[in-house]
Order: sequence, then C-alpha cells, then structure tokens
Amino acid sequence: MDVAVASVPTRVRGRSMTRHRAQQLGGDRAAQSDLVLVASAGGPPTLWKRGLDKVIAAFTGELGQPRPDGVETSMRAAYAAARRSLVGFRETLLGPGPDVMLVALHLSPGRAAVLVGGAGRVYLHRRKGHERLTAFEDLEGGLVDHPEPWFSSASLHGGDLLVAGSLEAFELPAIGSVAARLSLEPGADVRAIAEILLGPARESGIGAAAAVVRV
Repeated sequence: MDVAVASVPTRVRGRSMTRHRAQQLGGDRAAQSDLVLVASAGGPPTLWKRGLDKVIAAFTGELGQPRPDGVETSMRAAYAAARRSLVGFRETLLGPGPDVMLVALHLSPGRAAVLVGGAGRVYLHRRKGHERLTAFEDLEGGLVDHPEPWFSSASLHGGDLLVAGSLEAFELPAIGSVAARLSLEPGADVRAIAEILLGPARESGIGAAAAVVRV
C-alpha cells in the first residue's frame, strides 16, 4: 500500500496552531497491517495540542496491547481508552476543555477497518464510483460527545483509493479538484491527492488533515 498523510495548521490571531493531525503508525508486522490516524481538536486553541496528544497516545498505546478478540474489538477498546484519557484531562481543568475528533484506519491485506469518533469522513474510491464508509450525515463534536464510535469495514482490491480526513479537508472546491484529477489520472499519486484536498484549507487558514491510501 502507498500511504500519504498531511495536515496544515490553523491560523488563530496571526499565529499558526496545530489543530489537525494525520499520522501513519507501524502496525502488526506479522499480520502485515498498518494504522493511519486523523485527528482534529476543538475547544480552546491553547489546549488543542494537548488534547491531540492525549487521544493519540492513549489510542495507540491500548491498540498495541496483545488482544485475541479481533480488529473491531481491539479498536473499540483503544477508542474507549482514548476517550477516558481525554475526559480525565478535561476534569483537571478549571475552564472549558478540548474535544477531539478521531478517524482510525486499520489496514490489512484485502481489508480496511474504519473507526470514527465525531466529525470525520472516509471514502473508498474505485473506478466504478465511490462509497462513503462513515455515517451519511456528518456527526458533530468528538470523543466526548460520542461514547461509542462509528465502525465499518470494507474489502480492498488493487487500485482502490481510501481517502480519510477532517471535515475541513472535504470542502466542495477540494472534492471537485480531486474528482477532476482522478478522472484524468485514475492512478494519481497519493501525495498529490492529499495536497489537493488540503489546498482550500491552507488558503483560508482553517486548517485540515487528510490521509490517502492506494492499494
């Protein structure tokens, strides 16, 4: 698989701040699996980074524990650990705390498992069209607002394209530009597609994060 992850900062009062993050992490080598995360923070800007750090560290730490129960059970346990970490952090604060949206892709030969907590999207693109692997109507908020995540899975075939991101990565101009690029070049490089998705968010300063996977 070819994977590209990218994010652009959010401008707040003339400063660039980390609100969105996309990461590719090592998965299970024996199972030939990989893990891709996209996360976005809400709440006070000064707490965005700490919220992201809490969620990603707890999610990956729990997912790395040996579990015989299968991918979905493992991902749900990791989500619960991430939510506990975030809620616990918020309880130490005197004022409003951050919330964090999380998209997790567990990629293995011929299969993708998708977990989403909050406002994120994942699409599976094939030559015959595309399929949305997340809720048809966008969810709001993040882990705090969603005790249980959205979970789905899909079979993967050679040439398939997975696109995941924060809602800011799916502005209409970005979607149109990606569709135009794929119609002209179905095998377009994943890094180029990620950059196209993030273009409008970079120009406007709202920031975004995206991950693109080519099977």
